[in-house]
Amino acid sequence: GKFIPLFERNRFIVKLDFYIMDQVCIKIKQWRNYYKDLLISVNMSRVHLKDPQFAEKLYSICASHNVSPSNIEIEITESAAYESLETLVTVFRELKEYGFNISIDDFGSGYSSLNMLKDLPADVLKIDRAFLAETDSNKRANDILGHVIRMASSLGMHTICEGIETDEQAKLLGGLGCEMAQGSYFA
Repeated sequence: GKFIPLFERNRFIVKLDFYIMDQVCIKIKQWRNYYKDLLISVNMSRVHLKDPQFAEKLYSICASHNVSPSNIEIEITESAAYESLETLVTVFRELKEYGFNISIDDFGSGYSSLNMLKDLPADVLKIDRAFLAETDSNKRANDILGHVIRMASSLGMHTICEGIETDEQAKLLGGLGCEMAQGSYFA
């Protein structure tokens, strides 16, 4: 929460993200004989959205390591849509054309737009932990979470819920149809 905004302001995040992408490709190459359907998620800063060659650069990194983009899921936060939904749609389409999987990260952390979901060709909707904050005692919050999960599924998107800390939360999500979950409850 502290160094990423600084790195975005001084644009060091661009070098860091491309370095991480390079390292992910190295790992995929090392592991692909052991893990047949390997998929690694890589967070990318919204700063990249201003670069018209962003998708091409990511593809070039994969090509330089002989790694298929289908082994990589690019995660971009939903807040990137606030700057320019049109730009985000263009970048997502370019990433899809190169064969990358795409995840909308932190959905629900800001002013989520259902309109945004209809336009973005994403594979995964990562539901922010904020949705879980009130589910223990709030039926309405549970109903909203269930509707978001079903809506994502009807759009052909997989769902991951972040921030699972208790067995009750894990059971709730399973009952609501959430396919995957991550959080300190698991590791």
